Amino acid sequence: DSAYVLQRELGQLFTFAPSGNAWIDAMQPGVSGSGIAQLAEHYGIGRDEVMAFGDSMNDYEIIRFVGTGCAMERAPALKAVADRVVGCNRDHAVQQELRRVLESLSNP
Repeated sequence: DSAYVLQRELGQLFTFAPSGNAWIDAMQPGVSGSGIAQLAEHYGIGRDEVMAFGDSMNDYEIIRFVGTGCAMERAPALKAVADRVVGCNRDHAVQQELRRVLESLSNP
């Protein structure tokens, strides 16, 4: 609830996002997406070629920005905007998904 109060009061200056159960990330608006955009532009990569993984609302902007956004299994709010839902960290879900994607590229 505190993140939402902060967003209401100071949202013109910062974006506040819950990060887990005990943390609130304070960011300049657009920083997550703009950082990825700058890297993609530098390397000549389109947004549709970028994949991101998130586990909390602090990852919302990048999940929406990239071509393929993946929410972790225990991230209910991100599931609504993600393109894919993967397992949990303890099961190495990110590594498994990356392996699956890379193998699909090498075996068309």
